[in-house]
Parts: sequence; C-alpha cells; structure tokens
Amino acid sequence: MRIGVIADDVTGASDIAGFLAAGGLKTIMYNGVPTKAPPVHIDAVVVSLKIRSCPVETAVGEALASLAFLRQWGCTEYYYKYCSTFDSTTEGNIGPVVDALGLETCLIGDQIDPGVSWLKDGESDLQVAYKSGNFGSTDFFETAQLMCREVQGCR
Repeated sequence: MRIGVIADDVTGASDIAGFLAAGGLKTIMYNGVPTKAPPVHIDAVVVSLKIRSCPVETAVGEALASLAFLRQWGCTEYYYKYCSTFDSTTEGNIGPVVDALGLETCLIGDQIDPGVSWLKDGESDLQVAYKSGNFGSTDFFETAQLMCREVQGCR
C-alpha cells in the first residue's frame, strides 16, 4: 500500500509530508506534476501543486495528471489537501477539482480528527480526507488509514 496526496499548495503539501514522515512513512514530495518515478522504497507520495489561484482548467488538468501518476506508481489510498478556508479565485477551484477527481457520491465516515471527515467515493476506490492546513493531530494519516481499513469495501 502506498499513500498518494495531491495538495493545492506547497505549504499544505509540506505539512502533510511532515506528518507522514513523523508517522514513520518514507515520504517523497514532488513540486508540480511528477515526471519521474518515485523510489521503490517510498511509502507515501505527496504532489505539491500551485492550483489554488490558477484558471479552473489548469487546476483540474494538473490534479488529474497527478492522480494518474499516483495510480500508475501503485498508490492505493488518495488524499486531496486543499485550503478549505477560502477559494482563491472568484470561480473557485476546489469544487471543480473534486468533481474532476470523480467524487459523485460519497459515503461519509467518522471524523478522523475534529473537523476532518473521512469520505469514500460510492462508485470507485477513491477515498478522501478533506483536510485543511494544520488541522489534525500528528498521527492524522495513521488514524485515517486505520479507519479506512475498518470500513467494508476499502482496500
């Protein structure tokens, strides 16, 4: 099992990469859509994008390219980290990216940490934790993985 994270900015990506590493996972962080395969000994792949304030088409394209990369290289659990305190454009990029990732129906799980719910797409293997900024404890991803495995249908 490999964890894949798509983050809408570098600060959120580095926060999550730090949480994963602190939890004992060998973690690599890419700046932008990855083009090189991750090392085989890596447990978690974090993709740091700059899609918070770009045009919607760019945000969606980069998020989908990142998801394809994560799937290609064996990630089986996916997280999309975005700044939930605001959208940085008047049109908003959060909703269009979530739509593009294929989340049409979500099964809502318990809170992983206060204010951070676990969701599983009703039609695919995509699992999501809507985590913003520094919310959540340092064992956030460990807790998220345990919760996911307890739910029927998660891999």
